[in-house]
Amino acid sequence: MSLALLAPLALAALAAWIVPLVVHLVRRPEDTPTPFAALRWIHGRTRPRRRLRWQDLPLLATRLLLLALVALLLARPVLDGDPRLARPQVFVAPGVEVTAARAMAAPGNATWSWLADGFPAFEGEAPSAGSDVASLLREADAGLPAGTAMTVVVPAQLDGLDGAALTLSRTVEWRVVDAAASQTTVAAEAASTKHHLALRRTAGDSHGARVVRAAVAAWNSTVPDAVVLDEQAPGAPIPATTDALVWLDGAPDATAKAWIEAGGRALVVEPGATQGRALARDDSGVLVRELAEGRGTRLALVRAFEPQAIPRLLDASFARDLHDWLFTTADATPRRGDATAVAPTAGAAAGTPWRLPLDPWIGVAIAALFLVERVLATRRRREAA
Repeated sequence: MSLALLAPLALAALAAWIVPLVVHLVRRPEDTPTPFAALRWIHGRTRPRRRLRWQDLPLLATRLLLLALVALLLARPVLDGDPRLARPQVFVAPGVEVTAARAMAAPGNATWSWLADGFPAFEGEAPSAGSDVASLLREADAGLPAGTAMTVVVPAQLDGLDGAALTLSRTVEWRVVDAAASQTTVAAEAASTKHHLALRRTAGDSHGARVVRAAVAAWNSTVPDAVVLDEQAPGAPIPATTDALVWLDGAPDATAKAWIEAGGRALVVEPGATQGRALARDDSGVLVRELAEGRGTRLALVRAFEPQAIPRLLDASFARDLHDWLFTTADATPRRGDATAVAPTAGAAAGTPWRLPLDPWIGVAIAALFLVERVLATRRRREAA
């Protein structure tokens, strides 16, 4: 922690010190000569040279100090750099188990905080997931002094993104915990609302069909029938209770297209699709695009529905992603992503460092010194009288 001046040129006001110095030199107490008969026979001697003597030193010192504080106030002093922030900082995103986060190697003197509003201490109760993690990361980075080590522990699937790249002012140590230790059971989340899913595919047990069945099994592993699967060949009618449709083979037929335009939400395998906004990405780029079709929404899977094209299909977390795409109304920007793929990069401008303004304290000191100066000046006039 060090003292810094936001307007150092204001210290030129210290030139006002000349005023009380001149006043104390010019306004000397006047000595009135008194005739004394016994001294008239004494011959006058050469008067000694007058020396520079300051009158009423306490009052002079008070006035000089008062002017010095006024000049310091104009220079806007601040205490720069909270010593607590100079220690390494570890931020843990909601959704990470406490034991999993503690297992991550970190400096022994690090300060641990939750990546949530107000950055509460990690020892406290875990905040709920869904915070604006991207914004909080930028806020935490801007509030730390330059050179402070920053570690961020996040779950494998990170919520609270805003669609923009995470670019911070420093290099961040990005720790992604294992999916099993960072996420609640997919089935428990999916079971909060019962859904009906229609799967339309041609004959044959394709990779896509097996992935969808595995996802439904994961969703239903804890709560039976959290998601009801209706698997049939193309052309079969789509029940009115259907919440989402997965179309694996070619363009949707007239029945499926009419269902989507009436307000349905469908995932369609369209390798190479370029229309629509990016809803999801992976290490290879855009994975799912979203575009309006009538009153409904079509989600275009831009690669073949197989592990060779989409390695993420083999991850346990893919079931949760698929659930979000099909049954969660999308925001204007994607809110969840693979934590490894969205790791922040350095290059942003550094934020304003932590500073404690000293203006209020100096203002109080000036008021107190002014009262002292008035008391000393009044006493001097009374004594002169």
